[in-house]
Amino acid sequence: MKTWLPFVFSIIIPGSGQIIMKKYLKGILMILISLILGFFISVIPFYYFYFGTMIWSVIDIYLVMEKSAEKTKAIRYLIFGIVTAIIIIPTTFYLTTIGFYKGGQYVKLEYFDSNNTKNEMLEISNRLDNYYLQNNKYPSDYLRFVSSKPIWESWKRDSWKNKYKYFQTDSTNYTLISSGKDGIFDTEDDIIIKSN
Repeated sequence: MKTWLPFVFSIIIPGSGQIIMKKYLKGILMILISLILGFFISVIPFYYFYFGTMIWSVIDIYLVMEKSAEKTKAIRYLIFGIVTAIIIIPTTFYLTTIGFYKGGQYVKLEYFDSNNTKNEMLEISNRLDNYYLQNNKYPSDYLRFVSSKPIWESWKRDSWKNKYKYFQTDSTNYTLISSGKDGIFDTEDDIIIKSN
């Protein structure tokens, strides 16, 4: 096969380039040698066998291509295969992974954290209303209120790990505010719940 793909595959999995070139026995032998020696001779680290077999595999492919094609083409395929396996594939994988991670972070910050905070604030509001029904007033100290039960300890902060702001206008009215994803109060993304 007169292409750079056998080089790429042999750098990733030594011996697989030979399989692509339809030299099945030699390819399987190279794969088995690196695996068997790597796993059964624990004194020598596995990567020594891996790199040794990889170099053997790449040189073998180069020699075969040098015979069947021109020397310059074989060198060109070798260089392009090395660049693809060592730079292009890892860079593409890295950028794709970072893209998915950043996209996931964006969705989490933009939607999940916001929804989680809204749901949590509704639950807090229900508990504050229960407190009002029992005491005919809302609690004046929010931190003492949420510290009264261990299960409510997480209600001190919103999904972005920012403290809630709680204040009373009088004993029958309160306002509970999350500063939102920007962490700054009195901005557009604040989440506000008031007593009914």
